[in-house]
Formats: sequence, C-alpha cells, structure tokens
Amino acid sequence: MQASATIGRPRELSQPKVCCASRSAIAIVGGLVVSQLLTLYATPVVYLCLDRLSARRLSLRPCRVRPGHLG
Repeated sequence: MQASATIGRPRELSQPKVCCASRSAIAIVGGLVVSQLLTLYATPVVYLCLDRLSARRLSLRPCRVRPGHLG
C-alpha cells in the first residue's frame, strides 16, 4: 500500500543530479579554502596592524615613571 499510495514523481527521479552534487562540493571546498586564507593570512595581518597601532599610541604617551624607579 505504501508504494501504491505515493502520488507524484517516483523516488528515482527526485534524487539530486550529479551536477548539483558537484556544485555543492565546489561550494564546500571553496568555503574551506576561503576560511584557510582568512585564518593564515588575514588574522596575522590584523594582529600586526593592531600591535603597531598600540606601540604608536604607547610612544605618544608621556613617561610617568621617574628615572631610577622600576614599576
């Protein structure tokens, strides 16, 4: 009764085609490549920029420590 009660397209025709599967695979691999590039290149660049900015800001501040004192 289950097989005869289905209305519409047969199950074999509703499966995704090969081209659709390859498109999703390309999208997944592309996303992995982009995330690797962001992790390996963009993150260190942002870190270096922030480090240089903080060093520049520290060099512009007047020294509050008296000579001869530590801390």
